[in-house]
Amino acid sequence: MFDLHHPFFIPLWRRVLTVAVAASWTLIELLSGASGWALLAAAMTAWAIWGLFIAWDPEFETSPDPGTSYGPLGPEETGGPEETEAPEETGKRKDDDG
Repeated sequence: MFDLHHPFFIPLWRRVLTVAVAASWTLIELLSGASGWALLAAAMTAWAIWGLFIAWDPEFETSPDPGTSYGPLGPEETGGPEETEAPEETGKRKDDDG
C-alpha cells in the first residue's frame, strides 16, 4: 500500500489537500449515483484521515534521521540496501592456473 508516513506528508497543507481530494471524489461519486465507487472513495477518505491525522506521529516531523519512518507501530528503518564489503583482490585472474 501507500506509505502515509512518508516525508512528503510532513507539511500540514499536503495532508489536508490529500483528504480534501478524497472527500471530493466521494461526493462526486455519490452525486452521480455510483454508490459502489462512492463507498470505495469513502473508504479511501477514512483511511487518509486515519493515517494523516489520527495516527500521525508529530515526532516524525522533527526526526533527525530522514531514513526513519514513524508508522503507527513505531519507528521503522527505511534506509537503502545494506552496505556489503567488496571481495578482496587476490591478484589472480580466473584464467590463471598457478
